[in-house]
Amino acid sequence: ERHIVPLLDLVNADGNGKVHETYLEALDSDPSQKVAVTRASRAVNPGEQVFENYAQPNYVLFTHHGFILEDNPDDCALLEGLFVHRNDPGAADVHRLRSLLRSTTPTFCIRAEESVLQLGHFLRAKYALPTNGMDGEVRQH
Repeated sequence: ERHIVPLLDLVNADGNGKVHETYLEALDSDPSQKVAVTRASRAVNPGEQVFENYAQPNYVLFTHHGFILEDNPDDCALLEGLFVHRNDPGAADVHRLRSLLRSTTPTFCIRAEESVLQLGHFLRAKYALPTNGMDGEVRQH
């Protein structure tokens, strides 16, 4: 869930430290009213620079927040636009596709071996290739 938190937007971002969490909390004075709350994950000294870790790849940071991080440990190569077309060999077995894939138009955030394996799993399903005992649904980013 997204929240507009004007003062939080004054905090700079980086890819280090604990991932920030913003959540809704009921007011003590009126429990029917809720406010967005973000707390520091450690003690902060007066005058110290505060950073927020979004733990998101650069394409998400740029799209939703208007910036990117140069050394972003959560960055990846976004691969989208793949889909299972009705003429693809794997499309003939709809039941198999549904058991293997959450979506016939997934997106992949390629950054580590697991994401490459997930892409390979999708392509095997799309082209009706053996899964070599790797049946199980494809997780998307």
